[in-house]
Amino acid sequence: SPHRTLKDLVEAAKRRPGTISVGSSGIGTDDHLGLTLFEAASGTEFIHVPYAGAGPVRNAVLGRQIDVAGLNLGEIGMLGQENPALRAIAGMGEQRWELMPEVPTFREEGFDVLMSSERGLGAPRGIPDEIARRLEDAIAKVIATPEWAEKVRQLELAMAFLRGAEWEAQMPAQLARYQAIWQRTPWQ
Repeated sequence: SPHRTLKDLVEAAKRRPGTISVGSSGIGTDDHLGLTLFEAASGTEFIHVPYAGAGPVRNAVLGRQIDVAGLNLGEIGMLGQENPALRAIAGMGEQRWELMPEVPTFREEGFDVLMSSERGLGAPRGIPDEIARRLEDAIAKVIATPEWAEKVRQLELAMAFLRGAEWEAQMPAQLARYQAIWQRTPWQ
């Protein structure tokens, strides 16, 4: 790929508007929303190609069916490889990922784009606080073990633990953020 930096990608997209294809793991996913934010921040337009998951996106970019792939950094599969098949050009996190410290953030590259992939465990609303606290404590205990840290590293996952109240407290701001993205660029 000729795109070694976000600047390269933006310059190419501005020279040839609407001709560079970017794959995502589906409509409305973090990859797709990140692409939408990137287009707005950079004044570019890409061809969005949604797939049914990260595996097909990875295969499509490796098979040169698309130009660029929006993937979680761990899905790129660069760690421990001398010559990885894919090249990460930027991450959408607030700071560089400790497992790929050489990969700059979008903000470092001059584009105000933040997006992350969130996963969590849920329980029915109204469970007793004591039960919720015990579950959170058990999860926190496991995440603090060296075995967990090693497995996370092997799987190339970025992890950040939030207790239920912390996660819920950020939800109104997240909802407003996603609604603003939708208002600017609704998708089908």
